[in-house]
Parts: sequence; structure tokens; C-alpha cells
Amino acid sequence: MTAQPMILFDPDALARLEEKFDRLADAIERVQMAPPPAFVPASDYAARVGVTRRTVARWAETGLIETRRHGGKLMVKVE
Repeated sequence: MTAQPMILFDPDALARLEEKFDRLADAIERVQMAPPPAFVPASDYAARVGVTRRTVARWAETGLIETRRHGGKLMVKVE
């Protein structure tokens, strides 16, 4: 039979670690993943691609990008 190594630990430190683990597990359970939006406002899209909103509107007019109107707001499909 081989000798087992002895591991010393502080019971208070272990209790604190268990509490942290429990809080982390609770936080993970509360996370809700949502898919990214299929359409974003034209101004957001413009900022993402580094152009003006007017350029995005021209791209929409020429059919270069797919858009929809939502409450009068131009929305651009993101992929």
C-alpha cells in the first residue's frame, strides 16, 4: 500500500470558497442567452460598418442591403 499525501486546509477558507462557488452557480443559472437581433436601426448599422446613416439609406434604396421599416424607422438586416 502506498502512502497517501496529507492535505491540510483551513475550514473557514473552504467555507468561503463554497459560498463563492454557490453564488457563482446561482449567477450562471440566471443568465439568459438571447440571439442577436436580425434587424438593427440604420444608425446602429452605420456605426458598425463605419459609414453615415445616409450611405446606409442609399444602399437600401439600391437594394445593396436588406431593410424593413418598423414604425417608420429604417431597420437593416445584420448577418
